[in-house]
Amino acid sequence: YGLTETAPVVSINYPEVRWGSVGRPLAGVEVKIDGPNAEGVGEILIRGDNVMVGYLDHETATKEVMRDGWFHSGDLGRLDRDGYLLVQGRVKDIIVLGSGKKVSAEEVGTHYLQAPAIKEIFVLPDARDEKLVAVVFPDFDYFRRSGETDVYDRVKWYLDFYSQQLEPYKRIRDFVPAALP
Repeated sequence: YGLTETAPVVSINYPEVRWGSVGRPLAGVEVKIDGPNAEGVGEILIRGDNVMVGYLDHETATKEVMRDGWFHSGDLGRLDRDGYLLVQGRVKDIIVLGSGKKVSAEEVGTHYLQAPAIKEIFVLPDARDEKLVAVVFPDFDYFRRSGETDVYDRVKWYLDFYSQQLEPYKRIRDFVPAALP
């Protein structure tokens, strides 16, 4: 894992590989998680000799990402008990619901992509920021292979099924199909 601003490597899975992680920080590189939630996920902050001093001729942009000696990556992640870094998404992909609950649109979308009837999904808050809704592009190859003809109801069934595995505030409550045959 790394970024241009971190010249470029922060962590690596070597010699031991921990699947799902991007490895441990390299020697001389510090990583901490800013504002972790109940699962320990927060913004990944990085400090070390590998981190840039700032953006050339862009003082404002530098101040946005460099604070108190830490580079604010804009990435979300957590550190496991052994110090392995697990990247979970981007800060800008976070939806803040009216209840104050924070939801990773990427994490929720990835969860629903387990459904064979869903090819692509875009998760967003409703107009009042009270619940999650989605735009779903069905997997028409799935429907051709399976012989299913009621695309809307089958997609709805899968959304309901996979919702049961999520905390209530992370569940998609309504959707619009991006296209129907």
